[in-house]
Amino acid sequence: MGRWNDDENNEYAISLYKVGTDYGMRALKVNNSKFRKAIDDGMKIPEAVKFLTKDDLKALTWYGINLSKRVTLQLANPEEIIDIQDAVAAGRRAIELDPNYAWGASWNILGIYYAISPAMCGLGGGPEPSKEAFANGNKAENGEFGLVDVFFARYLCPVIKDPDLFDQLLNRVIEMDSCKLGNGLCMINELAKQKARYSLANKAKYFD
Repeated sequence: MGRWNDDENNEYAISLYKVGTDYGMRALKVNNSKFRKAIDDGMKIPEAVKFLTKDDLKALTWYGINLSKRVTLQLANPEEIIDIQDAVAAGRRAIELDPNYAWGASWNILGIYYAISPAMCGLGGGPEPSKEAFANGNKAENGEFGLVDVFFARYLCPVIKDPDLFDQLLNRVIEMDSCKLGNGLCMINELAKQKARYSLANKAKYFD
């Protein structure tokens, strides 16, 4: 569901997420003429997503996740994060269409956004909405989609200053059966384990 190469080489990861975002937008325009016309006529993405349907879920989810991940790597540059609203709109629309699509992956967009938004010029959100979004993400696969807890630990635990929960969530991911549910989650959960190990090894930089 994406390229999670953002642990050690941010610039390379940003370039990949930009490509992924562009790919997703092109696919949305090709697949949905109403959406394409709205965008071409100058309508902003948060409004234009209303034209997207369940047939667009794959491209919509790809677009939203790639854009949101790119933004998280550029939080120090305000001019680079103004389109977080587009990622959030994509995530919300995907959830409206099917909250469990792609293992509930779009809930991660909202969970991350709500966690980081207090530091982003008062755009709303905060710990409680973030917790709720991640909880909804976990419901999709009964807690067997490891990236939900990885993102909870990485983005929300430092905000609520809970290093013990950080350890608990990441160790749970490391110990989980990656292939318990099958359906493509095996590989994704193995990647989640890699990210969990990296995050634990670099815990100090998240709680400095």
